[in-house]
Amino acid sequence: MRKEIGMMFNRDMVRAILSGQKTQTRRMIKPQPASGVRRSIFVESGIEDGHGREVKRTYNAGDLIYVRETFKLVYNIDGLVCAVKYKADDAEKNIPPEDDDIGIIQGSASKWKSAIHMPKSLARTWLEVVSLRVERLQDISENDAIREGVENNCLLSSWDNETKKFIVKDKSYCHHNCETCQVINEYTRYPFDHDSEECYSAVESYSTLWNSIYGNWEVNPWVWVTEFKKVDKVD
Repeated sequence: MRKEIGMMFNRDMVRAILSGQKTQTRRMIKPQPASGVRRSIFVESGIEDGHGREVKRTYNAGDLIYVRETFKLVYNIDGLVCAVKYKADDAEKNIPPEDDDIGIIQGSASKWKSAIHMPKSLARTWLEVVSLRVERLQDISENDAIREGVENNCLLSSWDNETKKFIVKDKSYCHHNCETCQVINEYTRYPFDHDSEECYSAVESYSTLWNSIYGNWEVNPWVWVTEFKKVDKVD
């Protein structure tokens, strides 16, 4: 039976998942492997460090991840919880009043609740793990950085799922040079700042995203690279 685990994503990464752009996530291996990593037939994960200790993972290909994101509860005129609202895009989902998890998280309807408090029953987005691998953080490629959810520097650009790239549909209103806007090397820093005149490569943009969370890009830690796809949750 496959596992179901929760994983937190910030607002921008949730948007990238919903658009179909984000299909990868990198998470630090804890504890960090000593003296590198290598494949091994002697440990369950298939990966061990230079001293023969297993590099353990908590899930495998085929397992399900439910996205934990910032949310708040919506109350009806009778003061009963009737829906959940998601901060990433202000979308709402109706929920049954008998939901067992509601009593645990009830509070002010006007306050956003951290993703860490989201129970599985309120999750709207489910991901299936396609593959897992271990690599150094700075080994990320331009293409993989884009798949991590970095944002194009042009305000008028949007992710196109068919071509798998950012496009500018109406060039007449673009304040940048639209020919270069569509070249896949013009990205913004994190927190995303579209007003900046400085452009970054996708990897440079991703490094600012990583540092906003972990602050150790220069350390170049070992990470688990999880590739996933959006799926409908089947009960």
